[in-house]
Amino acid sequence: AWPRGHSAGDEEAFVRGLAEDGEAFDLPLLGGDTVFTDGPLTVSATLFGWAPHGGMIRRSGARPGDVLMVTGTIGDGLLGLRAAKGEIADEDGALAARYRLPQPRLNLRQALLDHAAAAADVSDGLFADALHVAEASGCEAVIEVETIPVSPQAAGWIARQDSDLSARLALAAGGDDYELVCAVRPGKVADFSAACAAAGTPAAVVGRFQVGTGLRLTYEGLDCVASDLGYRHR
Repeated sequence: AWPRGHSAGDEEAFVRGLAEDGEAFDLPLLGGDTVFTDGPLTVSATLFGWAPHGGMIRRSGARPGDVLMVTGTIGDGLLGLRAAKGEIADEDGALAARYRLPQPRLNLRQALLDHAAAAADVSDGLFADALHVAEASGCEAVIEVETIPVSPQAAGWIARQDSDLSARLALAAGGDDYELVCAVRPGKVADFSAACAAAGTPAAVVGRFQVGTGLRLTYEGLDCVASDLGYRHR
């Protein structure tokens, strides 16, 4: 839905971007509809895909004893939003790019199919999405907050904050990272890590699944509490 008063250049830029994504991700465009709106530009898309028969990696596959792992780095989505709003410095534009143009981890498809027992994308926030996996699987997720991987930019931001713990809790609840949080059987951790590294996106161990329910957070061996776990669907 195009806002009234948009330019031909706006349309051309949108079409170029759509074409680039279609080529990069092998997505044929099957149809569409364009209208005008008195509000902001609004774009919605319906995408269809498939998984190997019987091979879908669901949220519900974790079990007590599994290792909780996450790909890439966490917190750049939140900092990218703040950078895009001009609230924090972003000299090279890397943080804003992580927020505005997140890259799906399609390079990890085979690693997931071969080694992961359960998985979810980190869109609501690492805490919230780990909790989604735990709830679907009927067990408790434990996350060691200090082990959550962060980018150099996020590490610099953490160092400037008053509390290391509070800063890390905020990044892990921020969302829009589009990394993957996974449950991996103990015997497959090394193979999953190696497969992710070979694909160009490292994976880190950040906790475990155990008997119980919900989400438990620890920091340097002690239990801690987050005031915000991330976005929760009502």
